[in-house]
Amino acid sequence: FEVINTGMATINSHVVRLIAEECSKIEPDIVLIYMGNNEVVGPFGAGTVFGSFSPSLTLIRLGIRLRSYRLGQLAEEILRWVGGTTQFVPEGQGMAMFRDQYVQSDDDRLQKVYMHFERNLTDIVETLRRDGAEVVVSTVGANLVDHSPFASVFGHGLGKADPQTWGMMFVNGITYAEEGNLVKAIRMLEGANRIDSTHAELHYRMGHLYHDQGNQSAARAHLIRARDFDALRFRVDSKLNQIIRDTGDRLKVRSVDTAKLLGDQDRSGLGVPGADLFHEHVHLTFRGNYVVAAGMADEIFELLGMSDVSVPTIEQCADDLALTPLDRYRLYASVAGLMRRAPFTNQYDYLEKRKLVNQRVNALRAKGTSRAAIEHSLQTYRQALDRRPGDLALHQNYAQMLQ
Repeated sequence: FEVINTGMATINSHVVRLIAEECSKIEPDIVLIYMGNNEVVGPFGAGTVFGSFSPSLTLIRLGIRLRSYRLGQLAEEILRWVGGTTQFVPEGQGMAMFRDQYVQSDDDRLQKVYMHFERNLTDIVETLRRDGAEVVVSTVGANLVDHSPFASVFGHGLGKADPQTWGMMFVNGITYAEEGNLVKAIRMLEGANRIDSTHAELHYRMGHLYHDQGNQSAARAHLIRARDFDALRFRVDSKLNQIIRDTGDRLKVRSVDTAKLLGDQDRSGLGVPGADLFHEHVHLTFRGNYVVAAGMADEIFELLGMSDVSVPTIEQCADDLALTPLDRYRLYASVAGLMRRAPFTNQYDYLEKRKLVNQRVNALRAKGTSRAAIEHSLQTYRQALDRRPGDLALHQNYAQMLQ
């Protein structure tokens, strides 16, 4: 197998559609599609900072096409200059740039995002199949158990009730929860939920209260709603995943329900993914990546008539990739740096999570940077390179370790 990664950071289906058109140049046999997290915050999304949102897919595609010509680029630059805006975003801000890009669940623009996603996914699949490739589509996972919402806002229904009543019930529910009185805490928060059911943090707290009470089905339902009502939409929501399932069925392509697979494999027992499989909101741990890859591999084996082949174990994968304790520390340290900035600082449990993240960074540092660990890591790389001397990624990672 030769694997070519055509993904990149911060893109969404508008960009992936163009990538799919270019895939004919490399004549792929099988194309795996895993996308959906960036539909709202990515280019042309309702919550993006990269340009502006357009409700017209035709205009979006026309604009993209015009930007491929120098005359179109010149015209865009002139418009930006006249308008006093820039196409560049401040370097190093990352997700912090989106801190004010709220998109509520009943926002009309969100419905357009769903329509654009479905049309783009359909065109992507049809383009790839027309060029002779087999296509495997996948739903997308996100951390629901151990990631509180980035932003919680009230729905339009709260205006018909007394906001003070909602606030009193919410605060009382939190107080009862801190005292360990789960029954009264749930009763109070359920009352607040009847007044306004669109507050993401409310659902997240209720999910964990029901989990503590042993009612896993109710816990799972509220944790899903907490993600779906999060007003800073960095995570794929239920609607986008359903579009992926429906499109796969309609176009009769092979599909992997990765979101369900991750939920089934998570050790929380809730049936939805958590910190066991995700570092923070969407970036997979090594075990999370293994679960996704194994699900994809099973589908590929069936596609090729190799259903009797089994995937390597997670330990075998770690050895072949030379995943060492030092690499685990370096990887998590970079994720921890991301979590020190907005919008993570918006989360109500940020300080508590920050403490846990720091403890884990220190533990991984101690485990990965000792003299014995470094000697073991160097040996692991040498053994992996003996097995696969042509693996450029191994050479690059080994060079960084030696440096």
